[in-house]
Amino acid sequence: MLTPFTHLDLSKEAWAHGTRLEYQAEVTINLQARYDNNEPMSGGQVSVFAPGELSEPWMQTYCDEEGFFSFTPDMMRPGLWEVHINHDGHGAVINIPVGDDMPLSGSSSSVTKLQKAIMIGSVLWGFLGTALYFSRRKSGPLPQGGHKDAHT
Repeated sequence: MLTPFTHLDLSKEAWAHGTRLEYQAEVTINLQARYDNNEPMSGGQVSVFAPGELSEPWMQTYCDEEGFFSFTPDMMRPGLWEVHINHDGHGAVINIPVGDDMPLSGSSSSVTKLQKAIMIGSVLWGFLGTALYFSRRKSGPLPQGGHKDAHT
């Protein structure tokens, strides 16, 4: 059992040698760059641009063998961080929002759904046009005046 005096003495000791703990949570952005065939962009060149500073990269490095790359943005610079990854003439760009309402994940595709729909529509229109062109009836030359019926 501790007497009040001893208890006060221990408290005094604790106050004399106080401690302070601090922490800072840092957000690390993890990216993986892959081609459309799911092959990693091994050794892809990475350029990271801070918000509003697209003229000079904030960081430059390379992806590892599996196409992975990580960086810790400066949380004092909220906004869209732009990441460019290039390899063998192929590349991708992704904008990563950094700040209070930062999403936990995101992705970028080299071709959007709208672009795919337009490409499919264009191919189908091309097939239809080609089929109609070759399916029209071939007849002899048109009479003078350009009409089949010469009386009109």
